[in-house]
Amino acid sequence: MNFSLTSRCTYKNRPQALSRAAELAEPQGVRILVENVDLEENRDYLSQSTGAVFQLVSDVDRRNVKVCFDLFHAQFSGRNLIANLERHIDLVEKVHIGDVPGHHEPGTGEINFTTSTRGSRNWAMTAT
Repeated sequence: MNFSLTSRCTYKNRPQALSRAAELAEPQGVRILVENVDLEENRDYLSQSTGAVFQLVSDVDRRNVKVCFDLFHAQFSGRNLIANLERHIDLVEKVHIGDVPGHHEPGTGEINFTTSTRGSRNWAMTAT
């Protein structure tokens, strides 16, 4: 991604902006979820990797800011699904499930959902 000066300033100020948004949202009981996306399909997004999303949410360090971890985007961008999810599970609020290619139902593509969900019994999450 070739950032313009404006984009670089925006990218640099993401933690402060997100923290301020969280501060305003918290008294209203609003939670903010930041989703990882892949740059192949979403070139104009400022989140450059799954790791960058986890780092942003970690840096903001607010109770009402969490990650919406998208398995499709993580797999599509070539990242280790299980390791990323397990390493950062405390930052994850929701998990979007979609297979690669096409963001279709589990089992229709290349993600091995049996392996990917093997450790899910240890995750403190509920399906919604």
